[in-house]
Amino acid sequence: MGIIFKLWDKILKSDPTPSYSRKAVYHLWSDQTCKNWKRDPDEVKSAKILLDEASKPQLGQKGLYVVQPIPLHEEPGFTAIAFALPEVLRQWGGRIREVALDSAWNTNGSRFEVYALLGEIYGSGCPMGYILIQTSENKQTGGKERYLTELLSYFKTTWKIKALVTLTDKDISEINAFLKVYPEAKYQLCFWHCLHAIKSQLSILQRKPKYYDVKEAMKEFDWIEETFVPIAQSKEPNSNTYVAAKAIPHLKIRLGGVLQNTAPEQPPVSPHLTIRLNGVVQSVIPLSKPQRTMPEDNEDIINDNDSTDGGDLSGKVERFISKDIETDAEDGPDWMFDEEEVKSNDPNYVFCPAPHRKQVLHLFTKHFCQHPLFAERDGKWTAEQIRRNAVYEMYSFCHTRGLREVWGYLWACWYSPKMWKLWARSTSPILPRLRTTMSVENFWRQLKHDYLHHVARPRLDHLVWILINKVTPAYIARAEIMNDSYRLGQPKQLTTYQKYFKSSWKKLSELTLSGKEYHTNVDDWTCTCGQQKYNCHHLCKHLVQAVNPPEKRFWCEVVRRRASPIYQHPALTAKGSPNGIAYVEPDGSISDGDDHIWSGDYNILKGGGGWRKTFNNSEMDKVLGKRQREPTETAMNSQPPPNLRTRDIPSETSVDQIDSGAIIDLTMSSSPAPEQNIMDVEDEPFYVSSNTVSGSHQ
Repeated sequence: MGIIFKLWDKILKSDPTPSYSRKAVYHLWSDQTCKNWKRDPDEVKSAKILLDEASKPQLGQKGLYVVQPIPLHEEPGFTAIAFALPEVLRQWGGRIREVALDSAWNTNGSRFEVYALLGEIYGSGCPMGYILIQTSENKQTGGKERYLTELLSYFKTTWKIKALVTLTDKDISEINAFLKVYPEAKYQLCFWHCLHAIKSQLSILQRKPKYYDVKEAMKEFDWIEETFVPIAQSKEPNSNTYVAAKAIPHLKIRLGGVLQNTAPEQPPVSPHLTIRLNGVVQSVIPLSKPQRTMPEDNEDIINDNDSTDGGDLSGKVERFISKDIETDAEDGPDWMFDEEEVKSNDPNYVFCPAPHRKQVLHLFTKHFCQHPLFAERDGKWTAEQIRRNAVYEMYSFCHTRGLREVWGYLWACWYSPKMWKLWARSTSPILPRLRTTMSVENFWRQLKHDYLHHVARPRLDHLVWILINKVTPAYIARAEIMNDSYRLGQPKQLTTYQKYFKSSWKKLSELTLSGKEYHTNVDDWTCTCGQQKYNCHHLCKHLVQAVNPPEKRFWCEVVRRRASPIYQHPALTAKGSPNGIAYVEPDGSISDGDDHIWSGDYNILKGGGGWRKTFNNSEMDKVLGKRQREPTETAMNSQPPPNLRTRDIPSETSVDQIDSGAIIDLTMSSSPAPEQNIMDVEDEPFYVSSNTVSGSHQ
């Protein structure tokens, strides 16, 4: 409607007393603009016609990008259409390793739920395709999940999207679809959705938790007590059920610098005492489980958050937790709970007293962010150690305070083996770049505010037209800017990720160090302060201040890897390190995060076109259509630095004889179009020779 207001203002300036109304102007404008997208009175048929038109190259129409309709099966009670964006997939599909899926309502007037599938590109999300689903009252159970499974299968089989990480909110249809199509990938629940779900559950007083399988918990952890169960499962429901009324500080106990209150080691067998007489076993007496004593006064007791540079996530979590943390509700809507989570008939029943909720959420945040790549005060932990200590820490917290209802809920919904792998980042050997659905949320915000603000719930075909002709060109233009070959040799603006990274780095560099001793390793990019895992860029003030101030080009070349070290760049040198240390280029594995074709080594741009040496003269003449200049003596004698892991290719080697592992094959490392018969390229390390450079992206 904003356009109509502006148009009406101009009309009033030229004619203060028009003989027609603003409403008539709106209808005239609407009738004129609907010719762009209205192909049939039936909006579904019209949307399908639009997709068919956009799937064919349009000669002479600049800005109209080709889309690819996705065939879908017929599902009773559902209406759905889907399409992919080949322009994005051809350019970026070969490098996408993390995929996020989310939906939005109120984008059209026909109650179609719009799902967007986004791929992670250098810390930002780029749409790869959409599916729009409408449900009716006679829908069949699981229909939406089958549609989403079909959508994901299309991208996996047709476009060879090799997702290592998949991310959604707590929508069960999205979760099951990803687990079916990408069982080998690390599925990751959105951190904020997890935290919001737990906070909402803890604030509801009268809902009992669902069944807590204590036998399952005891089978995995021998220190879990069989009697510490929710009241409804207790064999003695009238026994003493003490619950702490006030918050009890959560402490970490260290003795001689060694953390004491960690999970006890799993014994190989149950402890017992064997009595022998003359070599004959007379009796086997089982012993009780070893009891852990509280620390003496002379032991070192330190607080959980002994560092002050919590990073962006810690501050946001604290603000989120503190907001309405003590607000209680007697009950909540049924859609929030499982069938087993019923309301208690006891008027005195309290699920979780308000003073304990903040500590529970802080502990969950810590367990969510832990990963084997991050160093703790006691060194790096394995994934098994992280799980064991996380369960022990949460169980001990609940047991000490008598929160048996809370522990039953946390185990059943979060800490059981089945649920743990859905949200804990430590279950994956790689460190995903995505941990929230903010990239998808930003996409919906931009769609509604930038493209739908003047349209109140448009028709389905109008929404599809906007997605094709407005949203897609804008995202393709943004993605092109992130391409390493964009304006090669000229200054480039920082990507969104690099802007936030630089801002965070600057803030951390200005913080004052506390003086505590932490082990900082710049080469591995780890610090034992424990705060690195909370920072959204995995920085901490100790690491930032342990390196020399980076040169300017560092900010436009930095990229976060998924493997150790998280950051690897020639500019990251420790203070006081001797000069002349050779920098070793990363292997170039896309899965590890080395998905840039150019690492920033300006030496590869010198020598008068050294990339020509990859081909022989006859092949180069065919490509360029002109003669190649004779190589200079300097270029002929130049050799790649010995520290670079490269494979040299003789200049006389023909194109057909070049080993595919010797150079980056830019065509084959991108996702092939469906009609092309190109062999699948495995995710193996790629190498770039120091005398080789290309202007295209892998």
